[in-house]
Formats: sequence, structure tokens, C-alpha cells
Amino acid sequence: MASAAWNLLITGRKIWRFLPPAEALQRGMIPVAPAYYELHPIEFEQAPGDLLFTPSGWAHAVENPTETIAVTGNYIGEANIDFAITYFEAVGEHNNALLCQDVKRAFTRKDVL
Repeated sequence: MASAAWNLLITGRKIWRFLPPAEALQRGMIPVAPAYYELHPIEFEQAPGDLLFTPSGWAHAVENPTETIAVTGNYIGEANIDFAITYFEAVGEHNNALLCQDVKRAFTRKDVL
């Protein structure tokens, strides 16, 4: 949940159900919520060729009603690193939080291109 992710569906279908961070927090699914969020759960179907973005902190479930092939990548960058640090600290993954703090410092270094 600390990372954001993208999912490119090659074949098949996926049904995605998302809970906004405020509701996921209320249900105890995540220990902290980022500052941005929608007010209502979201559900939709992903078709071949669709690229899906999952922001940090969005609890989700995926149903594959058909066989699927997809390519997915998770990442933590400048836009979501503060949430990742807070998330890792909240779940007791202090080494991951420290690593993210080091990465955040690297984002602000002026001597690195």
C-alpha cells in the first residue's frame, strides 16, 4: 500500500474494486491515509490495452473472470515518498522507512544530476 502502481492488461479482463484511503483507514485496512482521496468506492472493468494507475494508499481487490496476462510495476517517487515513510513507520517496518528517508534526501541533492 505504500507504493503507487501501474497495470497494463495484455489479454483477458480484470474487475477492480478500490476503497478510497479514508474508508480503508476507517476499516483498519491501512494504518494511515494520504492527504488526497475520493469519497466513494470505485469499481470498473479493465480490458486489454487499458493501463490502470493505483495511487498510494488505495486498498483494492482484483477479480480475474478470465485468464489474464498483465505487466505491473510498483514504485515510490517524489510524489508519494512522504506517505510511504509514514506508512512504513505505522506498520513497524522501520528499515523501509529509513531507506525511504535516504531516497528522499537524494531527491533534494543538488550535486546529483
